[in-house]
Amino acid sequence: MRCVQRGSWRTSSGGADVRRHLLALLGIPGLLAPAGLVAAPTALLLGGLSLLHAAPAAAQAQLPERFRLTSLALSVGGSPVTLTPSFTPATNLLYRATVDYDATSISVTASWSGSKAVLASSKDWHDLTAPVFSEEAFASSGSSVSLNLKAGGVTRINLSVDTTTTYAIDIHRRPSTDATLSGLTASSSTSASGPFTALTLDQSFAAGTTAYTASVANERTHVKLTPTVADSNATVKVGKGTSLTAVTSGAISLQVGANVITVKVTAQDGTTTKTYTVTVTRAEATNTNTKLEECIQGLPSSGLFDRVSGCINETEPDTNTGGNPNPPAPRPTTPPPPPPRNPSTPINTGGGGGAPRDLRPSFSSARVPDQSYIEGTEITPLELPAARSGNRPLIYTLSPSLPEGLTLNRRVRRLSGTPTTPQAATLYTWTATDADGDEASITFTVTVAPDLRPSFDNATVPDQSYTEGTAITPLVLPEATGGDSPLTYALTPSPPNGLTLNEVTRRLSGSPISPQDTREYTWTAIDADGDEARITFTIAIAVDPHRERIRVLARRALAELARRAMSGALDTIGARFGAVGGSGLSLAGQPVSLESVASVADGVGMAVWNNQSLALGELLGESAFSLRLAASEEAGDGDINLEEGGPLWSVWGRGDLASFAGGREEETRYDGWLRSGWLGIDARSGRWLAGMALSHEQGQADYGATTVAAASDRPMQGRLETSLTALYPYGR
Repeated sequence: MRCVQRGSWRTSSGGADVRRHLLALLGIPGLLAPAGLVAAPTALLLGGLSLLHAAPAAAQAQLPERFRLTSLALSVGGSPVTLTPSFTPATNLLYRATVDYDATSISVTASWSGSKAVLASSKDWHDLTAPVFSEEAFASSGSSVSLNLKAGGVTRINLSVDTTTTYAIDIHRRPSTDATLSGLTASSSTSASGPFTALTLDQSFAAGTTAYTASVANERTHVKLTPTVADSNATVKVGKGTSLTAVTSGAISLQVGANVITVKVTAQDGTTTKTYTVTVTRAEATNTNTKLEECIQGLPSSGLFDRVSGCINETEPDTNTGGNPNPPAPRPTTPPPPPPRNPSTPINTGGGGGAPRDLRPSFSSARVPDQSYIEGTEITPLELPAARSGNRPLIYTLSPSLPEGLTLNRRVRRLSGTPTTPQAATLYTWTATDADGDEASITFTVTVAPDLRPSFDNATVPDQSYTEGTAITPLVLPEATGGDSPLTYALTPSPPNGLTLNEVTRRLSGSPISPQDTREYTWTAIDADGDEARITFTIAIAVDPHRERIRVLARRALAELARRAMSGALDTIGARFGAVGGSGLSLAGQPVSLESVASVADGVGMAVWNNQSLALGELLGESAFSLRLAASEEAGDGDINLEEGGPLWSVWGRGDLASFAGGREEETRYDGWLRSGWLGIDARSGRWLAGMALSHEQGQADYGATTVAAASDRPMQGRLETSLTALYPYGR
């Protein structure tokens, strides 16, 4: 047998043939995975040149042909639906597929060999005990049936083969991408508490129209919008600027002028969004003393009131001298300082003497709506109202101190920033003070709500213990509450091989395919502005003793093949270091005269030699040849004197066939054979020898369990096939 270098190991179960690297040494770890052979790429070189080639493989338990389908396909509306994993009827019974969110039915096409009764049904995956949605038998192999799907969530499709084997397919819906509204109405009120009356928009609502306008009188201070989503799974927020809250929030305050109100719709997939806007314009207040306000706004307090024109007269002297024969002196260019405040000072109306009127600041009918902000969210800048009249300049103050993170620009009267701490509703006073101390003030409240952060509250996830190859009881991970919608979820690290997580239903399911030591996992909920909530738990996957026996058995079979290959290589190449003989030929271990003639029977795979019939496999076993390439005068069968003349060249070849078996005493068994052929050339000169040998080997090993671990288990078995080519230089 030969040493291992270039080649591949191939594993087959039923009709599936896959190739694998040869492991040339015993007990190489990581050889097998739970359901089959997973060989690490390893090779042994006995002083030779490695030309390694390999392909992956798997050796798994095989479902007998009489219990299985041969093909399975799904489609919706004529479009194919992909199965995950790919359909492997002999080894896998559980699959998954994803369809669009609006699919109501699915077509299933199945094929099989022989005579079988195949029944298909669909039911609620969350409640497998509930009645089926639909059930239909296949008319024949290759026919199709149509099954109804659950309106929302996951549908389990079962295909029963002769009531013995059941293939299960979980049909998941893709999240909806519909982020449109089907309706939008508005209403307004004179206060936040209502009552609210209908407000007409500038145009009838249409899902594709995203901008609307409306107008209200000055006394209408609040508005409500009522959006209706087209898809019930979508979420919607309404608000001004960036301060959006759920649609169930309270009334929205209106400032004088244009107020842009945003309606943001987020589809079920959490990514697709659509924004609608309604611009509500609130009218200016009607002032009963408009003429007076227009005249005195912004003028110095030294002006005089003219009852005829209704305005301040700064240039003409008062004609009422109060009996003084001397006219008043012209007004100085720079007015004198204002007189001390004296509420009783009368207005000079031209009918007698007196001092100028004391002007007082006023906010008229201006109001500031109560403000509600969210911690950590930038507010929509608020412009506080300007006072009218008063002795200039006016000074503005806001008390008490603003919440942390907010600032007031007094020059432009603008409140802005991002509040950083929560605050209960607090009454604020906006005051305008004129030059002689007259004041006007208005009040409003400021509330800073805590940032909405997702939370699992007291929910926990128990540590999970599973067994390889066994379907787990589906685990629904907790749903978080609070936070800014939409919430997204993540499980880190990735679930063990064979387990899948449905992020929509938060359900972990499947069959783990490999053992795993206890590992910590983190279940995270993330809201729209990045706040997180976490829960940790562990997952451990135990070894299935029955499957472990099969893995050990396959290792033994593979190791036996490797031992046979190494032993043959040592024997074959080692023989070339022995004594030099003459040319010769042997078949099946028997010397053959080079002058004999052989014949081969057509198509029967037999050779006739010396009146004996031999199988071709027997011809390879223990067969060899050696041709000495010597000068004609050196030709002969006697010993060769290597001390004289040039090197002696030889061409040689050899074939071997070996079989082996083992493991039966442990309720397991393996047996097989290894066939090899060698071709080499070398040169000798004195004590020196150098050569090159090419080998090709083929082998096969069957393994399996002679008993089952449980009554429900099917016997597990597999086959290893080898195809191995190696090139060996040798010398001394």
